[in-house]
Parts: sequence; C-alpha cells; structure tokens
Amino acid sequence: MVSRNDQIQQYEKDKAMIVGLLNDYVCTQGCPCNWEQFEYWVSKEHGLGWHDGYQNILAEAAVSLPCFEQTIIEPSYDIRIVCKLCGRRWHYTSEEWRMLAYRNRLVPDDPRTSRSDQLVGGWFATVGFEPKSATTLSIEQWYEFMSRKPFPSRSSGCESRTSLLGGIWSAIRGRP
Repeated sequence: MVSRNDQIQQYEKDKAMIVGLLNDYVCTQGCPCNWEQFEYWVSKEHGLGWHDGYQNILAEAAVSLPCFEQTIIEPSYDIRIVCKLCGRRWHYTSEEWRMLAYRNRLVPDDPRTSRSDQLVGGWFATVGFEPKSATTLSIEQWYEFMSRKPFPSRSSGCESRTSLLGGIWSAIRGRP
C-alpha cells in the first residue's frame, strides 16, 4: 500500500514535470497557443463523475503564464484569457464536481483540435463513473505524448510507445 507521503511526493514530481514541460515550450515558442497537444489536453471535456489530474495541473499552470492577460470573472474559478503575443482567446474554468475534487479546463474560443476522451492522465472518479474506453497514461507516457520526444530517463524501447502515442494523436487530430 502506498503511503500518503509517497502519494504527495509523486504528485509533486508529476506537477514539476508537467509545469516544467509547459515552461520549456513557452520559453522556446513564446506562447502555447499553437501547441496542438496542449490545446487538446487543457480543453478536454469530462464525464459526470471524473477528472484528469494532469489536465488540472496543466490548465492551472497555464493560467499564470506571463504571455497571458487575465480578465477575472469569478476569482480562481472563471477567467477570460487573451494571449499578449498572438491574440488567441481562452476561457479558464475550475469546477468543484465533488467535495475538494476539481475539474480545471482552459478552452480556446476558436478550437483547432478534435474533442476526444481517448486519453486521460491520472484520472480520479466516483465509482461507476470512470471514463469510458479511455487509456490511462503514466506521467512518462504523457510526457512523450505532449513533447513528441522519448522520456528523458528512458533507455531504448520507447520508440514503439512513442509511435503508438503518435498514432493515437494522429487519430485524435483526424490526420495520418
């Protein structure tokens, strides 16, 4: 059985990786607005009784990026965002769907990627409301999906997983 301390440490490691990948992308590209995997992940819809922990971390971190200008509608829950670099508009929401369980989403006004719930990260659900026919990704697989690169600490063998994730991404985008 995993201790509470181990769970907290793992959450902090996952969060550092997710926020680090976002910051690395923004440092090289200026903003995440044209990053298709980012748009897909932060804007995914949820079922009635579940949320995606990776999505929550990514959306919450993105709201605070220096490239975004915020217009607060409801503090911490409903924020309009405009990219200062490219002008793309987004809407951030945080919904408490169950006591102390949140769904954070950052949805563009002009979506460019397909909507799909094929992939979820570290999801949490009320029993009986789990995501239907969804794939649970490890943080390493999530990194490979988002970055389109092998996970840094992996040795050989990740090429097949990367091509699998690339195939899934192509199916989501509706392109070969």
